[in-house]
Amino acid sequence: MATIKTVLRPYKNNEGKQQITIRVSHQGKTCYHSTGEYILAKYFSTKEGIAKATLSGWIQINTRLDNIYTEPLLTRKTSF
Repeated sequence: MATIKTVLRPYKNNEGKQQITIRVSHQGKTCYHSTGEYILAKYFSTKEGIAKATLSGWIQINTRLDNIYTEPLLTRKTSF
C-alpha cells in the first residue's frame, strides 16, 4: 500500500519559501507531486502536514491541500 504525506521540499525560492509537495511512496520508490503552494518553514507543521494558524491565509492553503488529498490519485501521473 502506498504512503502519502505532505512535505516541504528542501529548496528555497528567492523569498526564502519552500514548496509544499505531496510525497507518494510505494514498494520502496518515491515520487513527489507539486501543490503549487510555497510557504516559510516556520509556518508549516511537519507533523500534521498543514499550514499553521499563525500564517495569514492558512485556511486557503489547508483547503487546497485537503482538495488535493480528496482528488483521486488515479487522475495524476505517478511513475515509479
